Amino acid sequence: MQKAITLGELKDTYGLLMPECKKFSRRPDSTKYEMEKFVNQTIRNGDTIGVLLEFDAESGISSLSFFRNGGLLGKAFEDI
Repeated sequence: MQKAITLGELKDTYGLLMPECKKFSRRPDSTKYEMEKFVNQTIRNGDTIGVLLEFDAESGISSLSFFRNGGLLGKAFEDI
């Protein structure tokens, strides 16, 4: 039997909680997850959510951005 995993149990986790549009993360060196309002929008049934993960090979820094129906909501996380 597999054990269910709940939000925040996994380290190095990043995401967007719907429909409230809150971003959440738990960085590898953290003992708990953090959640905060990301943008002042509500996601509705039928919306398409996009995710862009960018890597910079030279600096080693990566970022995570979210989109709603093709429009940029913003960069949610940097240095992940």
